Amino acid sequence: MKCNLIPGRSDLSVTIFIPADCNNNCKFCTSKASYHQRISDLDAVIKSIKKFCEEDFLAKYVKSFVITGGEPLTDFNVLSKVLIAIPFYYDVYVNTVAPTNVYSEKRLAKFINKSRIDALNISRHCATLEKDKAFYSDSIASDEFVTRLHKPVKINSCTSLDDDFLAKIKRWKKYDNVFLSFRADYRNITVANLKTLDEDIVNKILSIKHTKYISHGGCDVCFNVEFERKGFHFAYHRGFGHSSVPFGNGKYLIVNDIIIHQDGEIAYDWT
Repeated sequence: MKCNLIPGRSDLSVTIFIPADCNNNCKFCTSKASYHQRISDLDAVIKSIKKFCEEDFLAKYVKSFVITGGEPLTDFNVLSKVLIAIPFYYDVYVNTVAPTNVYSEKRLAKFINKSRIDALNISRHCATLEKDKAFYSDSIASDEFVTRLHKPVKINSCTSLDDDFLAKIKRWKKYDNVFLSFRADYRNITVANLKTLDEDIVNKILSIKHTKYISHGGCDVCFNVEFERKGFHFAYHRGFGHSSVPFGNGKYLIVNDIIIHQDGEIAYDWT
């Protein structure tokens, strides 16, 4: 039975899986397996971007495109072609580990600053750079790399109750263009607990001296709690491993994100 698609919010995003795999094997990654299951095809991805923007009724609800991977910053040529294909009136964000295997920090920053990328989401899951270097298979940029960027940066950090929240806050608060997002492991999120405050983690964060609660909110598939400490803003984010919600016995599908896979397939859910 074909589902009727309904926008889950007025600011939908399109996630593009760049046709370029990474060298890492993060256990909580939502996309690594797909790079073994699908054949990357840049031309197909570009055609699908155009097709979606011109033909899909959900395009009028889209505000931004998120380019993820894999690793978008391993091949400037591939990323540039994807960026050109996205209509100019959409915001563009890039998810990355800021790898330095192929390009130096200086070249990465020069490319990003000159490109139409509006902001960068960099994954850093540990309390120190040394531990992050051990965590990743890729070589990664230093913390000071963010000072080379003339654009906002969000640090995404997968977290758990035994995390050293204060150490991570201190690590990133020194940089004016950085927002820190602690992220729950999506594998632990269910319909029953998505919208709970996760009191253990929230209370641990609030127990840090000078930390204040700011707000909370979300949509059908995610929940966010925002904090502030000495002028530095950060959040605790909880989200599903999927992005759509069926209802009406499967007759309808509430869409919160559109996906263009690395082989060009357009989908309405992450799974």
